[in-house]
Amino acid sequence: MLANDLSFDPLIAEIPLVFINEGKTTAFIKTLKVEHAIAEYEAPLKGQGRGTEIDYDGETVSPGAKLETVMGLGFYINSKDAIYIIENGGVALWYFGYLEYRDFFGKTHYSHFCYDYNLGVGCGTPYGGEKKNYLT
Repeated sequence: MLANDLSFDPLIAEIPLVFINEGKTTAFIKTLKVEHAIAEYEAPLKGQGRGTEIDYDGETVSPGAKLETVMGLGFYINSKDAIYIIENGGVALWYFGYLEYRDFFGKTHYSHFCYDYNLGVGCGTPYGGEKKNYLT
């Protein structure tokens, strides 16, 4: 059984997150919310993972510029057998969430994302197409 059991040391996944302002005006960043979980086959739903939130307090990102951060997400895995199952596709390590920002005119927007973390490669793969990765 794969459980988020706090009695085991976490597997820390260093997740680089890069957001590019593809708009024509400055973006004022409010919050980055990231959840992570271990689940089979389908990505978990919002609110089903452990959450981390960063408050950017209006940090600005100019058009064409990037906001970059690295998050250390702790996945609690209870055995070497569990790691084998994850590496061979039985379950996945997921991270998902959103970046909240305001545009130049004060309208709030969200950039949603969902990734499957690959232990073998050490990075994430976008998952769910436009249903899970979209702008509002």
